[in-house]
Amino acid sequence: MINEVIEIARRRIALDIAEQSRTLETRIGQIKAEANAHGMLGSSRTVLLVDAACAENVKKRAEVVFQQLSRCVTAASIQPNENFSAKLKSAAHSFFPPDIEGLANRATELAITLGLQNMAMGGYGKQVDAARDAALSYLDSEIDLFALSLMKKHEQQSTVVFNINQSTVGAVQSGHGALANVSQHLNNDEHKQLISALEQLKAAILEVDSLPVHDKREVIEVLDEGVVELQKEKPNLIKVRGFMATLGATVSEATSVLANLKPAYETVKAATSTIGIAPP
Repeated sequence: MINEVIEIARRRIALDIAEQSRTLETRIGQIKAEANAHGMLGSSRTVLLVDAACAENVKKRAEVVFQQLSRCVTAASIQPNENFSAKLKSAAHSFFPPDIEGLANRATELAITLGLQNMAMGGYGKQVDAARDAALSYLDSEIDLFALSLMKKHEQQSTVVFNINQSTVGAVQSGHGALANVSQHLNNDEHKQLISALEQLKAAILEVDSLPVHDKREVIEVLDEGVVELQKEKPNLIKVRGFMATLGATVSEATSVLANLKPAYETVKAATSTIGIAPP
């Protein structure tokens, strides 16, 4: 199943990388325009700024690759095995070929275009090469930590407590392939706690002008859909888990920029523990 989950993550990562590439092109255009306005288009500073912008793009790519891989694995409730980390690392590394789809050469190509032949011979792209090495190290360490956390969580869940019609029933699972055929539902308190947390997050999002990556209206729609599902007498927990994983990946990106969203998002994260989801 891990291969299917990785393929799903690949498709989402490809979309994110395409968006990052468009943002990078816009940034490079701004650098050139600003340099030209100050009569510095042909200077080495312009080339170095483009090199730095490409290096920053590599860093952001690493973040989104890990985020989407971990999100998809968490949503699918994958249990790690001995090949788990190796497969995730292989998938993550595939997005970082040696030339990073030409990013390593962008600065050198610009130097040549600007007629800075001597400078081009000196070699640019060193910032991008360093960013790629750092990105691969970041991914390896994060994936190892992620795998360890999943294994610990799996060990702690050897005894699982489910709620059936608001009464508690214990189900002990042990051994490979063991099954516990117990239906799981949220009780009323869990309903109220999670719905309240989502409403707090919605209120916090409505107070900001915009979100840094995703469309504010679309995020609000996802929140509303989740609340509607949770308000049902017997919500579909598969839908709820998928919704929370998507919401977590979406909003966590914004909390790094919009600090006022963090308290509300942390409340949501705490509430989702009742359904076995740990958003990023």
